[in-house]
Amino acid sequence: MFITVDEAQPMGTRSAFTVDRVNAPSKEAAIQAISASALQSHTNIFKVQAGDTDSFQSRTLFAFIGNRDAFARSGGYSYPTFSAQSQRTTITPADRITTQDLRGVYATSADHSQVVSILADLRKAGISADDSTATGFEIFVYALGPANLGAAFVIVYVALALALAYSGTTNRKAHAIKSLHGYGRAPILGAELGSAGATFGLGLAALLLIGTPVLWAVTRFHQVWRFAGFLGTGLGVLALLTAVLVTVLGGVATLRHRIPEVLKGERAPLADGVLDAATQVIVLAVVLASTSGAMWRIEAVSRTSRELSRWSQMPPAYALRLSTASTHDDDLRDAPALTSIISRMDRQGTVLMTGYKGGELANGGDGTTPPGPEGANSMIVNPKYLGVQPVLGTDGHRIRNIATARNGFTLLVPASYHGDVGALLATYTKYFKEYSCLLGAPKSTPPCAPHGRVIRTAAGQQLFTFKGTDPSPAEDQERTSLTDPVLAVVSPSSGLIGPMEYLSYTQYR
Repeated sequence: MFITVDEAQPMGTRSAFTVDRVNAPSKEAAIQAISASALQSHTNIFKVQAGDTDSFQSRTLFAFIGNRDAFARSGGYSYPTFSAQSQRTTITPADRITTQDLRGVYATSADHSQVVSILADLRKAGISADDSTATGFEIFVYALGPANLGAAFVIVYVALALALAYSGTTNRKAHAIKSLHGYGRAPILGAELGSAGATFGLGLAALLLIGTPVLWAVTRFHQVWRFAGFLGTGLGVLALLTAVLVTVLGGVATLRHRIPEVLKGERAPLADGVLDAATQVIVLAVVLASTSGAMWRIEAVSRTSRELSRWSQMPPAYALRLSTASTHDDDLRDAPALTSIISRMDRQGTVLMTGYKGGELANGGDGTTPPGPEGANSMIVNPKYLGVQPVLGTDGHRIRNIATARNGFTLLVPASYHGDVGALLATYTKYFKEYSCLLGAPKSTPPCAPHGRVIRTAAGQQLFTFKGTDPSPAEDQERTSLTDPVLAVVSPSSGLIGPMEYLSYTQYR
């Protein structure tokens, strides 16, 4: 869990901001502006750059140093990696920024007022940025997800509530005797809180006794004080919730005590029956939820593994990720050149492209969006796709060698699609004409006039999307294959997909 926290908020920082647009006269001027702001605010600013080849396993922090003492206390250029499972973090001077995009996330040691001042300075230099600082509680909640601790936290708290409720019912005689001897509700509750505190203290001592050697073996005490602060916050929250439970449940217990009946050993059948029933229902719900969640995750892992095994059946390939370091105007200027390169590679048969925008269709999603250019069960591909991924026609023969001329595209519609094929073709035609081909097209480009044809494909085909996985639980992964998708086969030389769309497709994220 702390690994996620460290990745979200690097060591030596406590706030963050995001640069979304750079309109400085030059990249060097923008870098100098950020450096000047760091020096003026006497803070350290780090540009968080994901690794070029393994974005989820490594990152580089480009340091704009404005407070060398604080920088040295945080480890300097030797980042104190918390665990071998953490991202590999490299810290390097900001003057080594070359092709990296200045847009993105920056972490800083500044407090809120200093962040406001930094953002104002950056705006004056033509750099648009917004405060994206997350509170400690927000980071804590966020870390529960990747660590899969949300359900465990709820289970522990429910179990704690049941244990305290049971303790209150078993201590009724003690409470009654104390009441008989003049003790009020406050001293009785105070004793219960003291008992719970003593038990909590013993648990904390055991945790320290067992956890300290384990922590040293795993982390060599890197970031130990930061980890201790985070752990202390979590334990403090748990202690506060425990005190609330003791107060509420203990208060309910003392309110319903009738001293003679309790001393005679008579039970409170209604209250005890409600507690028993609630206990059974809660325990059953927790067990069923945990079991169902575990089975769902096992199935999701198995399904994702099966789908990813299809990579081994494909020819060798690599993914192109283009990292830009420019403004939007620069992108508009350079995107046509990139499109020309992609078109040439497409004609040579050396590039495979798949455009898939159905992000809602995760392992548990229902994919209710109808087929279309941006539908869940649809893809836009280039002709090379059909040479790698077999697609069968209704006659059982493989479809291949589809040529698309200028303004032309081919729509492969599965036989299982029972909608209006003509209307579907018209939807794609309108999408290409009124949106796609206009994205970044030079003014000298003639208007596009899309025209397509339809080929029906056999039903029941599972087609690969050529997607990988992201650093999320298996059940949150998007599918890497689709059953009976609608395929729009479009060559880059057709002019139906604008240059900015290709730049966005290849841009590193």
